Amino acid sequence: MFIACIKGLVAGSVNVAFALTFGAIWPKVPTAALAMLTGFAGYGVSLVLFVVALRNLGTAHAHFPDIHHRHTH
Repeated sequence: MFIACIKGLVAGSVNVAFALTFGAIWPKVPTAALAMLTGFAGYGVSLVLFVVALRNLGTAHAHFPDIHHRHTH
């Protein structure tokens, strides 16, 4: 989960830097707050639920046989 948080912070910072570099202006505080809330609900919460679902399914502990050591009969 930590890596996903860092990824989001870095991606957001880079996108803001690009926007400012190409002439974008800061939005008013209510507009920015609504955009951040929308992003949190749409991306942040869905990512957390996805990771929790994968853990509950056990995919984090899945084992796949090594294709180089197949037994032939």
